[in-house]
Amino acid sequence: MLIGNTIIPIGELDGKESVEIDYQLDNALNNQRDYNYLSYIYEKADLKSYQRQLLDYYFYQIEDGRNILKLFGFSKEERELQVDRKVQHVQQIALNVFDISMENNEGIVFYPMGAIQPIMLQNEGSENPHRKETLLEAGKDKILYYALPKEMLISEIQIIAKGEGSDFGIEVFNHTSHRWQPLSNKVLEQGYIEALGIKGLLLLKVEGNGRMILPQISLKGRK
Repeated sequence: MLIGNTIIPIGELDGKESVEIDYQLDNALNNQRDYNYLSYIYEKADLKSYQRQLLDYYFYQIEDGRNILKLFGFSKEERELQVDRKVQHVQQIALNVFDISMENNEGIVFYPMGAIQPIMLQNEGSENPHRKETLLEAGKDKILYYALPKEMLISEIQIIAKGEGSDFGIEVFNHTSHRWQPLSNKVLEQGYIEALGIKGLLLLKVEGNGRMILPQISLKGRK
């Protein structure tokens, strides 16, 4: 399981077997750079070579990076193929991906850090919009957007960011006034969220000089 920035290895399950998981989110993937993000997952989950290849393909070709609350499972199935009029048995390997809900029985919803990934708006078209880090240059800002669940009444948004080099600044877009304003508090409560007119989209602007792990957010609220 991948719950935002937390990896939860489950192990092998047979058929309709069920398992109860009691695990505290440790955010082990917080501040992981692009080059070691997947390798850290592979090591923690103790994945085999073919499993790593399937996950590589999924993350680089399929996953849009916006919502990482997933259960990953690998399955093997023997199938019959007819080749030159002869029946041959081959093993089919598949990666199965299931969405995970973070809503409890009382309708309270929690999206942990890393569950909603930032997407970088393209200014020059040369940078991967799904990167987890970026190199900031003095005088050049970069804009990030976070697709928030529209069916959720958000009561709190927490923001964390880590940068290297000189100080960096973060601004948030006010959808009501259509202006950028400094982000003075890394925890946005419901009244401030409503004043900013944030509905379904959070826009941040970052600037500075040096390498920066893109800001990550967590959400609290209810349906």
